[in-house]
Amino acid sequence: MAYFPHMHAIFRADASVSAGTGHVMRCLALAQRMNLDIRRNSGHDSVFVCAAITPSLKNRLRVENIEVANLSAAPYGSDDACETARLAKSFGAEWVVVDGYGFGSDYQDFLKQNGLRVIFLDDYGHAGSYSADIILNQNVSAREEWYRKRDASTRLLLGPDYVLLRREFLEWREKRIARAGAVRHILVTLGGADHANITAKALRAIARTGFSGTISVIIGGSNPHRSALEAQADSMDGNVRVVVDALDMPARMAEADMAISAAGTTSWELLFMGVPFLTGSSAGNQTAVSEALEQLGLAKNIGWYNDATENELAGCITGLIADTELRSALSRKGLATVDGNGAARVLQAMLVMPAEIPAPAAICALTVRDATMNDARMLFDWANDPFIRSSSFSPEPIPWKNHLEWMKRKLADGRCRIYVGIAGNRAIGQIRFDVRDDGDAEIDVHLSPAERGKGYGTRLIMEGVKRFFGKTSSGGTVHALVKTGNAASRNAFVKAGFEDLGKEAAHGTEVYHFVFRHP
Repeated sequence: MAYFPHMHAIFRADASVSAGTGHVMRCLALAQRMNLDIRRNSGHDSVFVCAAITPSLKNRLRVENIEVANLSAAPYGSDDACETARLAKSFGAEWVVVDGYGFGSDYQDFLKQNGLRVIFLDDYGHAGSYSADIILNQNVSAREEWYRKRDASTRLLLGPDYVLLRREFLEWREKRIARAGAVRHILVTLGGADHANITAKALRAIARTGFSGTISVIIGGSNPHRSALEAQADSMDGNVRVVVDALDMPARMAEADMAISAAGTTSWELLFMGVPFLTGSSAGNQTAVSEALEQLGLAKNIGWYNDATENELAGCITGLIADTELRSALSRKGLATVDGNGAARVLQAMLVMPAEIPAPAAICALTVRDATMNDARMLFDWANDPFIRSSSFSPEPIPWKNHLEWMKRKLADGRCRIYVGIAGNRAIGQIRFDVRDDGDAEIDVHLSPAERGKGYGTRLIMEGVKRFFGKTSSGGTVHALVKTGNAASRNAFVKAGFEDLGKEAAHGTEVYHFVFRHP
């Protein structure tokens, strides 16, 4: 069994009032597990990359000593994937953990093509097809059939054995108890944001039941209805307390005899703590989960919270309060379903992933040498390849006479370096550096037509850059300009560690500008 000596991960997830906080919160559980192993000197580390994150969650991550990087690209598209891949490289991350319904198959493909391992958190097969190394669906509703369109090497981690619980819950592992007896305390927890304000509806429904015990209402700091909810709680005879951004959720759950919750991340926490609960859907992705929870005898399902009347909701609450036997059965089954080892199992799966298919020996042995006039014909043929011409800023064919004169001039120019990439005994491409008046250099690279698509591009760039900085006194920055339609070159520069500065106009067209700054 081969372990990575060090494993760094980037988490790509967002949190907002409209999208909720669950994606970030469950990623936090895995990040905590990695950070725990840091303290055991296993060398794991994590960074969250967010296009949007609520202030309270950002503070929470900082408390955990987890860095938050702000994504500047428009979320979920190719620019997002490119920036995330670049950030992963800059942080030395081997893994990208992706969690969110906006991420699709193209996003996974791009990260994989950039040499990154990908774990994709999913709830209902929304991406259609999958190339990620691992698909994680921790829901009891998870179905293998949702992931039929996946790469042969993609591994599935499905079901509650892989529930990601935060560290604070695991500290209660030995203190959990099955619920029995009367209901004296109800916990209401309907998501960190609860954009639809189901919480207010639940409180009105509880009031209709005549319940005389205490009620704890947990809301996130991003909840837009906080003031109204606090006013509503004050009007309910003093037996309701509203808690914002609770950091002691296990303790809050431990004191509850039953709960009212949405079918999201909190469901697994309640099951772990043995709290019987009424569940329901407030978003389409929760429907299958809430139905499966009831079918498996893990919760009572009201259906769509928005569709249920207050009387119907009050009736369900009253029924669950009255049915001691059902609540006891729900509690016992919950304790048996979620054991708290999910994050450890996921991390273990990441650590023991099968090794990458070894690269051909010729690729592993790639080197570069100085070009000479003996290479003139070979470089001429490569340069006039139709694909190379279409990717060039001067697409017209190059005459042989012009090429010879150009090459003699470049080889004699002390500010120019031309290298030929060698794999085994084959020349596979050329890479050129032209030093500018400001001391920086511009790079040009292309492969032999016979060697394209074999993974040489990135390696050629890396080997060329290494040789260039070993042979020149250039100030330390190499610039690459890539036409926007040349996705292969763009990917190669990202994988080689170049920083993407975005789009700009150059040579009469739109290009991506990449830079590599020598330490």
